[in-house]
Amino acid sequence: MIRAAKLIVDGREFLCILRDASATGVKIRLFTPIPEHKSLAIELGTGERHEARLVWTTGDHAGLQFLEEIDVQRLLDEREGLIPAARCACAWCSMPCSIPAARTSTCSSTTFRSRAPASNAKSG
Repeated sequence: MIRAAKLIVDGREFLCILRDASATGVKIRLFTPIPEHKSLAIELGTGERHEARLVWTTGDHAGLQFLEEIDVQRLLDEREGLIPAARCACAWCSMPCSIPAARTSTCSSTTFRSRAPASNAKSG
């Protein structure tokens, strides 16, 4: 499992990657050490927060225990929260786009943009 999330430390936000998860806790990859704190939570892409306590740290990883059990299937379901990488909305390529397909009317790939006739682009 690899999923981006926010580590909320006393109201400050830090990017982290969820690595392993269960109903009672999560292993995260850190990009900055966790500072001394009074409160800790993981925030998902949905905005849903789960309060936790720090159990261990080793290098750039940490283990957190949730204060209340969570629905781990909801946490693992990529349709919840973060939008998966979108594919281009045009009929000419399958390049990853920075804009979700439902919102773009032209190919965002500079490689294929000039080759894709405007009439073939899907509108959304």
